[in-house]
Amino acid sequence: MQTLITRYMDRRRLMPTRKGRPPAAETLRKTEERLRALFQNTTTDQLSVNLIIDRLLSMRAAGAAPRTINQAVAFVSKFSAFLAGESSIQFTPADRDLLKEQLRDLVVTPKPFTTRRFFLPEERSQLFETIAGHGSDIRAARNVALWGSVLFGFCRLGELLKLPTNSVLHNPELFQFSLYLPGEITKTGQPQTVEIFRDESRIGSVSIYEHLLRYHTWRIAQGSTETDLYFVRLRGEGSGRLAETTARRQFKYFAGRANLPKWATTHRLRNTAGEEGGNIFHGDSPTMQQLFGHSSAKTTEIYTNNHNTERLSAARRKLARQIAGYSEP
Repeated sequence: MQTLITRYMDRRRLMPTRKGRPPAAETLRKTEERLRALFQNTTTDQLSVNLIIDRLLSMRAAGAAPRTINQAVAFVSKFSAFLAGESSIQFTPADRDLLKEQLRDLVVTPKPFTTRRFFLPEERSQLFETIAGHGSDIRAARNVALWGSVLFGFCRLGELLKLPTNSVLHNPELFQFSLYLPGEITKTGQPQTVEIFRDESRIGSVSIYEHLLRYHTWRIAQGSTETDLYFVRLRGEGSGRLAETTARRQFKYFAGRANLPKWATTHRLRNTAGEEGGNIFHGDSPTMQQLFGHSSAKTTEIYTNNHNTERLSAARRKLARQIAGYSEP
């Protein structure tokens, strides 16, 4: 049996991960340790699905097996697929379901998520005033329009950076912009139209609509064709398209200048939009799922189920105490 494990690990070292990279040495080490513990003092003739399940349950109870249900099932499934070619054992979908059911009782309930995941109104104002005051007028207009689209348009950063010029429609009579997200750039694969930036869309002293209008006018004046990307690099940022990593790095710079917490990332703007959506739509999951473009309703329920005003009030009280120089007990 130990020889089988050695051959399996030799094969695993040659199997790339989902991103096409070789597996990490630490991952391989842990996998080999678990396999040798799982099949300790076991011969190939003794192998069976029930033996694997019983051993894994014992390891899981002792804290030596993978931490989550899916990790544990994948751990056994991969090795069992290898064993199918080396022995008579077959790990069927029914066996996987049985293992999942038995593992559920052994999963440790995770601690509640206590870190605030959204920006308070005061922090938003501070952030966007910092962004609007950085660089030239066009650079500030682009940055405010980009991050305002994430916040007010419920859009993902990656989707916005793939947005072609002909997908941005301006209606000056309604003080409104509409973003049409084609199906090939959305996570769900379905096209999505988002109407945003009415005249009252302001964050502190910064008008999102005015900055987007300024950038939109400049972009059209540059003679961009319909298929050109809408959000582009500007002078001093290199050539080519505005990469997502570059945009995220710039956001971290703005967050630092605005003295925001270390957890302030681009996705926290989307989390903030979710908190605001909980206020606006009162926990209406189908509407929010469509606006956010979530492929799973469970993702949307993070915002609709956890929505309550007490969390926001507690976060505001904590921020006020920190500003006043008191530490939170």
